[in-house]
Amino acid sequence: MVWNTRRMKYCLDTEEHMGSLGENLVLGTKDIGENRVLLVKVILEEQVYLDESIQELDSLNSRIQELEAQLCEEDEECKRY
Repeated sequence: MVWNTRRMKYCLDTEEHMGSLGENLVLGTKDIGENRVLLVKVILEEQVYLDESIQELDSLNSRIQELEAQLCEEDEECKRY
């Protein structure tokens, strides 16, 4: 549930930034420098989110490997008896 909440917040934040960027470009309400700053912010937030997701996946993969090793050990013990 934590992941879904974090992902939902990330999506809402990104939509807000991209909406602001698109609106600024269409209306010409901000100069190019400000739009670039907003775009860089969106890109950096995307990178942070992806990095966190990769770390979470690595952690889950490690846990899966631990459980598989434990299962193999238990299976070997059962075969002995």
